[in-house]
Amino acid sequence: MGFNYGFQGYRALHFAAETGNADLINVLIRYDADVNAQDHKGRTPLRMLPNNQDNRDQLVRIFIQAGANPFIKNTAGEIAYELENTAYIL
Repeated sequence: MGFNYGFQGYRALHFAAETGNADLINVLIRYDADVNAQDHKGRTPLRMLPNNQDNRDQLVRIFIQAGANPFIKNTAGEIAYELENTAYIL
């Protein structure tokens, strides 16, 4: 039986972002969760936000105001480019 690397680097903030849970995101950030932490594929919590989330703009704002960098590349060299034009949110 080998080790499963599927969740390597995946933190509570990744989970909160992936589920769109603003309350949990705020609590984790309040307790100094790393908003730029990368999982084994180089994805940050900001990158994990669902595109179809009703409160996506609010979640992006929370992450950006907490210091999240939307230009961190994942292992495929991609950035959260759909967030590049979110200045209107701030």
